[in-house]
Amino acid sequence: MVQQSCPAKLALLKMPPTLYIAGIACLSLALLFNFLATVSVPAFQGVDVVRVVYPPEPGNVVKEDRFGIWGFCEYAASGNDHICHNLGGGYPLGFNHGQPSRAWTRGLAIQPFVLILNAAALVLAVLNQELLVALASLLAGFFALLAFVINITFYAHVRSFAPENGTVIPNIVTLYTLIIMILYQLLLLRLIAARKKRDAGRSA
Repeated sequence: MVQQSCPAKLALLKMPPTLYIAGIACLSLALLFNFLATVSVPAFQGVDVVRVVYPPEPGNVVKEDRFGIWGFCEYAASGNDHICHNLGGGYPLGFNHGQPSRAWTRGLAIQPFVLILNAAALVLAVLNQELLVALASLLAGFFALLAFVINITFYAHVRSFAPENGTVIPNIVTLYTLIIMILYQLLLLRLIAARKKRDAGRSA
């Protein structure tokens, strides 16, 4: 009878039923937030990385600029009229008095990569591959952290180029990315705890 190698045994580890359900729930919720963050403005106009809000002063024709991963939207000071620019990754911000490097908006496009890793981890969770789920979640968590840092850095750069009368705020995509990281951490902690419990049971 041919015995399985140690790596093969590790790859075939299955999650306990409660962890299996919790893992699928965590990754499904993270996938939803990842999808919203990836699509963002201009497709989802309420889901933006950074928002610039202008006071209702005479001469102001724009009340808000909303920046997403693939473009931005401008909202008129009066009424609900708006213009959205679907420009793809690495777009110019559209300010009149200077431009940060397009590399900062190009860097936002890391979010779709997190989405792909999240989807892969969810498929592995459905297939109940514990070790592979842990590895995929760890990798997705790393890139989610990188996306969060890029979002914060992008916010700082928009602040330095936005008009002086504009209030720059990090918006919902940054919050979504933070929630995604927390969900990955919770799943990894549950996986580690389950592994320790299994090892303790074997040694008892």
